[in-house]
Amino acid sequence: MVGGLVFNPESNQCDYDSNVVGCEAREEVSCTGRKDGTYTIGCSSTFFFCSNGNLHLSTCQHGLFYDVVRNTCDHKWRIRACGGHPEVQREPVTRAPLLVPTYPPEVISRGRGRMWSHKVSGYGSLSSDLLSCEGKPDGSHSISGCAQQYVMCTDGVSQLAECPDEQVFSQGKCTPIEQVAECRSSEPASPIDCSIRDDGNYGLGCTSNFIFCSGGIAMPMVSF
Repeated sequence: MVGGLVFNPESNQCDYDSNVVGCEAREEVSCTGRKDGTYTIGCSSTFFFCSNGNLHLSTCQHGLFYDVVRNTCDHKWRIRACGGHPEVQREPVTRAPLLVPTYPPEVISRGRGRMWSHKVSGYGSLSSDLLSCEGKPDGSHSISGCAQQYVMCTDGVSQLAECPDEQVFSQGKCTPIEQVAECRSSEPASPIDCSIRDDGNYGLGCTSNFIFCSGGIAMPMVSF
């Protein structure tokens, strides 16, 4: 971490990790002593799923927070842990359709290391069979050989989850994309797809690195 700062997507600037949702409780996240299921800590956009003692982290789409009571991502004003009231009716939550990203991964330079991203020749809707938990045991299940998204099954109920950026779901856990054979490709890409995003800054999880999108072009940035 450069200068002790991480990128804060809420304020759109570099900040101390204690002020960034999803960073302040990192040391508390554990599946030790927990039953299989989905959990979050307080009012957070980050949630985790415990399966046989293994922890899988996921994050709600931008602007939404996880409601562990209703097992879904929603606005703060509808989540009790965030001081909201789920019974209050306002405009419906707009969620993107369930899609599988399918583009070849690209590696870009990031200091001494390398940064990977997973994308594929367009987006395709998930079939109902892939999302169904019928006949599947509780736990996390892959929907593709190289996909950032996966399905969590709890008592036959399915919940679409997503690995952090630069990782895909493989062999029961989120794995760095460069370690997954199905994702290997010589064709480069960006960790954030700026071709479908507005100009601005986009975080890469709890890290000092972030991406600045300008005119569809991705530019790696670092908080100092």
